[in-house]
Amino acid sequence: MDIPNTKLTRREYTAKANEWIKNNPQLWQRMKSKGNHYVRLTEILTKIHGRPFWRDQPGRNNITGTLPTKDDPGTLFQAKGQINNKVQFQSGPTRKATRGNTVRNETTVTTSRQEFLDFGKRNGYSAERSNFVYDRYVERNRAQIRSVPPGSQNDHFNPHKSKFNSAGENYRSMVDLPPPINGAKSDKLPTRQEMVSNNIPTSKQSLIRMEFNDVAPPNPKVVRAKAAEIASDSSRITARQNNARLDAATVRREQFLRNIRNQSPTFARILESGRLLPGYSPPAKPKPVKPKVSIKRTPIVNAFISAHSSAFPDSGFNNPGDEIPFGGRTVSIDPLFTGATIRLP
Repeated sequence: MDIPNTKLTRREYTAKANEWIKNNPQLWQRMKSKGNHYVRLTEILTKIHGRPFWRDQPGRNNITGTLPTKDDPGTLFQAKGQINNKVQFQSGPTRKATRGNTVRNETTVTTSRQEFLDFGKRNGYSAERSNFVYDRYVERNRAQIRSVPPGSQNDHFNPHKSKFNSAGENYRSMVDLPPPINGAKSDKLPTRQEMVSNNIPTSKQSLIRMEFNDVAPPNPKVVRAKAAEIASDSSRITARQNNARLDAATVRREQFLRNIRNQSPTFARILESGRLLPGYSPPAKPKPVKPKVSIKRTPIVNAFISAHSSAFPDSGFNNPGDEIPFGGRTVSIDPLFTGATIRLP
């Protein structure tokens, strides 16, 4: 018996899917533990609400996810990875273009609207501007996917699995490649300079900054040529090799710090604070202030100063209206001519 297409729109169908997950938490966890749970979820919902079959148009629009028409029969959608704990539905052609699967989706690093809002707040942008930039970013991601020609594979210039210089899933890091070149490139790593020179972000923050500044997107022809060059370079290190080096270095550092903590906790604190790093300079210590010698202003001292006022042409006593001795200045005198000076306020 053929299962009919759903009468719900994608928005309504997605709400039903998330409601099912909320009402069946234990079953959902068991499905997740076995893997391939999004396929299984789609099968369950299909029996209840019909096949998720909707119209699908490239770019940001109000057509994708609506019910099929006579002129637009639509295509089959499927549940995919959760965003903000909400299941999404994506069309078969789009999933094929991104070569997605359950494991890949769950390890994919994405950039959320909240991260754009946080960046905008820190840098003086209004929430309205931040939302606009995020919506434009999402639309550009979709447009890049739709631009992949038939027969090409949409893949990451910097390998998806790389722990180095990774900005996560974004249109700037994607490039369509012929299958032979994509297969030869595999997970060979580009250099940081090759990424920066082509406006490919090396971190989430650099990606968001590029979007706020509306930096020109990478030139697909240039990136495609560079990817072909990387594919033919047999000396390139791969993401797997580099990740292994990073993991090993992390283990060595943790073991080293563990040993240091056991032998010298004080030195370990200094080491972890970064004080031993090249270029570190400790904060300057304040210079000690020498105390001033003061004497009691007796009539004898005042008489002495008056008698020798010619020795202090800038004493301030010669200026009418001065209420502070020496015009507020400090003067050194040697009243007994012993070589020991006294500083008077």
